[in-house]
Amino acid sequence: MSTECWHEVADAWRAARAVIEPRVNDMLAGRRYGDGVAKWVYISMISPSGMGLPERNRMDRKARELEFRLLVPYDLFATSDAIGAQRILVASLRRSLGLAANKRIPDFAIADLRRDFDALATAHDWLLAAPCGPVVVEIRGWRNGLQKIKATKLLVSEGGMTLRAAKDATDHVLTGGTVRVPALTMDDAVRLRDVLIAIGLEVHIESTPHVA
Repeated sequence: MSTECWHEVADAWRAARAVIEPRVNDMLAGRRYGDGVAKWVYISMISPSGMGLPERNRMDRKARELEFRLLVPYDLFATSDAIGAQRILVASLRRSLGLAANKRIPDFAIADLRRDFDALATAHDWLLAAPCGPVVVEIRGWRNGLQKIKATKLLVSEGGMTLRAAKDATDHVLTGGTVRVPALTMDDAVRLRDVLIAIGLEVHIESTPHVA
């Protein structure tokens, strides 16, 4: 884990990393997920302006190296307590796992890695609980031609859900229910909304979610 962050949140980032990184390393010790990825680079960008740089999400297949430079919402991170900061970084790490899953890398058991990481996050109470994100994507219905399997996959890769939760969410919408998915930033919410609308779901964004 590395960062490019504003000096005002540097101490909070270091404190969160000191908790998360050794536990992730302990989880990875002795486990193998295949030879498809030799190196995973994760850089969080935390500043009021996002450092003015675009996110990066790429795979160097020759070097077998994944690189993620992902924006983390500055205001939310700066005002969070210690466990909140940890949850925000873990949510960003989980997003990198979803992006990696979309790359379909040969000889890389990404599903197993995501399962193990989610188990670790659950054990340490690091998962953001819906609907408590700063922005909420609300799935309110569906249209004829809905691609159910693709909807489930998108809720996993882009919405950060487990496969079981994503299947249940899709079924809930199909039977007339509403599903609320937290997003860390408005850009994340818009991206998720657009891909879900494209495959046949009725979606709305709430920028000031109700917290029960």
